[in-house]
Amino acid sequence: KVLNKHILLYIAFTTVLFLMLSINSNDIPYSLDKYLSCSIVVICLYFIYGILVNRNGELRSLQYIIFAGFFILVLTILYKIEFGFWDSNTRFFLNGPILFSWLMGFYSILSIYVYKNTKRIIFLSLFVIFTLAVLWAESKGGLLATATALIFYLIYDSRKIIKIPILGCIGLFIFFNKLILDILGDITEGTRFSAFIRLMNND
Repeated sequence: KVLNKHILLYIAFTTVLFLMLSINSNDIPYSLDKYLSCSIVVICLYFIYGILVNRNGELRSLQYIIFAGFFILVLTILYKIEFGFWDSNTRFFLNGPILFSWLMGFYSILSIYVYKNTKRIIFLSLFVIFTLAVLWAESKGGLLATATALIFYLIYDSRKIIKIPILGCIGLFIFFNKLILDILGDITEGTRFSAFIRLMNND
């Protein structure tokens, strides 16, 4: 019942969004393609995840998903070694740098969640690996999304001994953001992250 309710709400949301965006769109087929991607594909994945959870439980299902993500990462590394490991213009196997970065960020959050619930060191290691993969992709959006999601998750689902340092770091960044951004700008000079730092610094 809950599953059906969530699906109906998601269909209603994506349909309304599609209609609103289509009013001012000059390319209806393109908008329809995006609508189908955001609705049918996501709903199918939602059903598949539901089947996995019913058969294996939530944590075991998430472990399967994480290992599948690691397999994708290994294939991507092998592909990039062959065609240009540090060349951001070379595809990340089946994905571009933006989508690859978002995927790796998603897997990194799943990994830290599973680690906190199982205490298995392999998932902490995978969290570090996936996070490094986000940095490797040099996608500003993926990095910002991963960092934001991780901060909110750790604040929400951690003990005070973890929350206090995180909130302290956020406070330091707020008060000393100019100095920190200047340092980060020097570190990231020559990479695509430098544009992101300049944007935050209003340069």
